[in-house]
Amino acid sequence: MVIWLQTGKKPSSCSLAMQKLRFLVLISLFFTAISDLWAVNPPPVNDTVCYAIDLGTLSVPGPCPGYPFGDTITVNGSTTWANYNSLDFSPVHCFPLSGSPDVWYKFRGTGSYIYFEMSGYNGLDSFFVKLYSSQGSCLALVPLTCETSTTGFLATSFLTPEIGGEYYLQIGGNTYNQVGDFVFSF
Repeated sequence: MVIWLQTGKKPSSCSLAMQKLRFLVLISLFFTAISDLWAVNPPPVNDTVCYAIDLGTLSVPGPCPGYPFGDTITVNGSTTWANYNSLDFSPVHCFPLSGSPDVWYKFRGTGSYIYFEMSGYNGLDSFFVKLYSSQGSCLALVPLTCETSTTGFLATSFLTPEIGGEYYLQIGGNTYNQVGDFVFSF
């Protein structure tokens, strides 16, 4: 009808059908865009440092040298839908331009170091893992070390100087939009 009002000519049934189709397509696109805005995915529960997932106390290492390691803990996780929390601790010395969505874990150490392995997948192929020592609060953390990977795999040892001390792990990608899934064990 818009064409008919603008040109003064009565539209054919074919052009009316095309206008209706265009209108329906526009309405469909509009509601798709609106529904995407409403489809909010909640962040992971361990999105901020004070909500770190507690992995408990690590098992005591075995007698050296026959069995120097304790039992292995394996954790599956994701940074997908996590927020970048500017108030949390920054991994600046890991990736100078970093500031990515990150997740947190905490545990109590029972030895002088932990052996740590992590694989990233589904988009998290370049990541950092940062270890902190707690000074009695989730907001009183001392950074100990940071390890990075650009290959999707990391194997390293973290020194845990205080036996029985509480430690926090921060895991995130190397850029602000680097998110995905991971599995780590130690």
